[in-house]
Amino acid sequence: MAGLAKVNPPPGTNAANGLFRDMVVSNKYKILGNPIANPNSLSGDAQRVYKSFIAFSNNHWEAFDANKNVPCKQPATIVGWALKGNVDAAIKVSTDIITLVAAPEITAPMIASSGNDIRKLCNGINNNGLKKTGINMNGHIARAIKEAANKSQIILNSNFDNNENTKANKIDKVLRKCFTELSMLKTDPMVCWLTAEWQVNYFAIMNATALELSKI
Repeated sequence: MAGLAKVNPPPGTNAANGLFRDMVVSNKYKILGNPIANPNSLSGDAQRVYKSFIAFSNNHWEAFDANKNVPCKQPATIVGWALKGNVDAAIKVSTDIITLVAAPEITAPMIASSGNDIRKLCNGINNNGLKKTGINMNGHIARAIKEAANKSQIILNSNFDNNENTKANKIDKVLRKCFTELSMLKTDPMVCWLTAEWQVNYFAIMNATALELSKI
C-alpha cells in the first residue's frame, strides 16, 4: 500500500491520485496475501495476528474498491494543500511509529529513509501546483478508511489483552498505532476529490508501519 501511494503521487496540491486507487483495487490478492485455508490450525499467537491482519486487509481494500474515482471541475476559489508545517507533521507521525518497538540502534536509518521519501513526495506535489480538472480519488475514501481502521482496532482488542514481550504483542502494538493514526486522518468535507494531504499522510503511516513490522 505504501509503495502504490509512493509511485502514484498526487497530481496536484488539492488531489489524491486516481491511479493509486485503481492500482490498489487491481492488486487485491497481493494486498490481502494468500488466505490460509484453516486459520484455526495456527498457534495461538500466529492465529491472533493472522485474524487481525485479514480483518484489516479486507476492510481496507473494500474502502478503496467501494469508492470509485470521480471526475470534477474544481471551483475557482479552491486552495491547495499548504506544505509548510504539514511535512514535518507527517514525518513526526512516521517517526512515532518507527520508534515504537524497534531497537534504537536500527531506527535512525529508518527514520532518515522515511523522512526523505516524504519530502520527495511533497516536493513533487508542490511543483505540480493546483489541479483544476480531471478524474481523481473519491473524497469518501477518507471516511471509509477511518471506519476500516476502527473496525480493525476492535478485532485487535478481541485478540490481544496482555502486554507480554512477544513478537505477536509487538506486532499488535504497531498495528494499534497504525490504525489509530489512520482513524485520525482528516475526513472533512472535500470538494469531490480526496486531498493530496490525505495521500501524503496515508503514505507516511503505511510506510512507517511496514518498516517497523519488518524489524520484528
